[in-house]
Amino acid sequence: MPTLLVTGGCGFIGSNFVRHLLHADPTVSVVNFDALTYAGNLANLADVEKHPRYKFVRGDITDRDSVRKAMSHGVTDVINFAAESHVDRSIQDSGPFVRTNVIGTQILLDAAREFNVSKYVQVSTDEVYGSLGPTGAFTETTPLDPSSPYSASKAAADLLVQAYQHTFGLPAVVTRCSNNYGPYQFPEKLIPLFVTNLLRDEPVPVYGDGMQVRDWIHVLDHCTGVEAAWRKGKPGEVYNFGGRCEKPNLELTHLVLDLLGKPKTLIRYVQDRPGHDRRYAIDCTKAERELGWSPRVPFEQGLRETIEWYQANADWIAGIRNKDYLGYYEKQYGRSPEPESHMTIRGVILAGGKGTRLGELTKVTNKHLLPVGPYPMVINPLKKLVGAGLTDVMLVSGTEHMGDFVELLGSGKEYGCRLTYRVQDEAGGIAQALSLAELFCTGSRACVLLGDNIYLDPLKTLLDQANAKPDWAWLGLKRVPDPGRYGVAELKGDKVVGIEEKPKAPKSDTAVVGIYVYPADVFEVIKTLKPSARGEYEITDVNNHYLRQGRVGYTILDGYWTDAGTLDSLDYANELVRKEPPRF
Repeated sequence: MPTLLVTGGCGFIGSNFVRHLLHADPTVSVVNFDALTYAGNLANLADVEKHPRYKFVRGDITDRDSVRKAMSHGVTDVINFAAESHVDRSIQDSGPFVRTNVIGTQILLDAAREFNVSKYVQVSTDEVYGSLGPTGAFTETTPLDPSSPYSASKAAADLLVQAYQHTFGLPAVVTRCSNNYGPYQFPEKLIPLFVTNLLRDEPVPVYGDGMQVRDWIHVLDHCTGVEAAWRKGKPGEVYNFGGRCEKPNLELTHLVLDLLGKPKTLIRYVQDRPGHDRRYAIDCTKAERELGWSPRVPFEQGLRETIEWYQANADWIAGIRNKDYLGYYEKQYGRSPEPESHMTIRGVILAGGKGTRLGELTKVTNKHLLPVGPYPMVINPLKKLVGAGLTDVMLVSGTEHMGDFVELLGSGKEYGCRLTYRVQDEAGGIAQALSLAELFCTGSRACVLLGDNIYLDPLKTLLDQANAKPDWAWLGLKRVPDPGRYGVAELKGDKVVGIEEKPKAPKSDTAVVGIYVYPADVFEVIKTLKPSARGEYEITDVNNHYLRQGRVGYTILDGYWTDAGTLDSLDYANELVRKEPPRF
């Protein structure tokens, strides 16, 4: 009767493998050897902890004495799942990855030789192959080309295993698998991270444009593949396992949102990971032919069942959302800010809208990406905010071109700020777009700029005046010859006392331009609004709320201003900028 040493058996894939094997083969015993690091969880195997053919031994594969003691329990075979496995963590600190994945593997291989095991299985990853172009798939003969510290450490471990097989005749095989999903997965990986966030109505962070393609396989299909490699694999060989299910990350994100009934406004685009591989795809023909294995779980069924598992296991989720996990999440993706001083202001650029007044130009791009002067239009409000000292900025736009904004602006570092992105799923008015920044602005005031407004004056002058009355709403105004085309402000001393939207008989010549500074309670105000006759949530209604409380101040712009939302005004904006560039 075989006794398997399963390293990393309290992790996601390892625990599923242990459970599968105990249920599938009554002749097999399992010694689970796990260090119980952040992703190792005894609760993953609570249902088998008293099984007569199961034994748990706590230990680290980098501790030679602990490994030898575990092997002394009559171990006949080794399945090595133990690994540091998250790419983002390897970018933050590669040391633990080299220690566990390389040195730990070497110690296991030495022990496997010493105890004369029947088979050693090294569980690896398709990431050792690097990145693919738009076509083709990884085979077992694809050259290794790792792109991250994680995949480099796994490639090194694979080569060690093959060297031990070649040099010492160790009966070892290597398996390489595509992206796994299923129950008990630690929520640093895409699917469980998104599901657990969405169950709490929290945003989900999408890297870059979200078009990175991954091949998805259910964890139980992977487990049956590892079992087949253990039973039938030829020493010295490599076997690929995949689900034949390629999906861009953004498509998968939308699918998870739909299955949970959540809005796409919860998508938060973040700066792409350094060295992020664009596409993975596995050719598992060899495993199908030589091992008699094939993936069985349809992706849609498996994803639905996975989501249902997380919904039914709230206690498990609560148990792993500890301080260490939340600290890592903050470092990797950012967080909702703590309540801050009433003087703190965060910048919000609203860059949505269809741009239909610009005709053919906006059939291929967002209007805010059209040139005004020497750079795309959206650079103007970004530089205005940064020039005024606002370095935490959120950009809100629609789904269609969000990837273009991310590609252009990235993290914002080039422009001296930290950029966050938020998708406005459907146009619902300026106030609705602003409401998407509620989490970003928690405890802070919001300086809101419409992305198509081009003006000469530096923003800092207006902010300095607004800071004198931080509990007021503060509006940018401009005297214009044709005020009836805009929202018009009626002034009395240092206050705005009335606002009319495109009045036939304007009471003043001061137009409300696309510059607003609001106190932190603006998001509660927006929640009280009702849609206008055109079905949108109007920013004028927000301003009128503060008007009724006598809390609206203003700054009148001295230099030029235009709304570059039509062909004529876009031409005019370019003419103005060429003559005198905006002041930041």
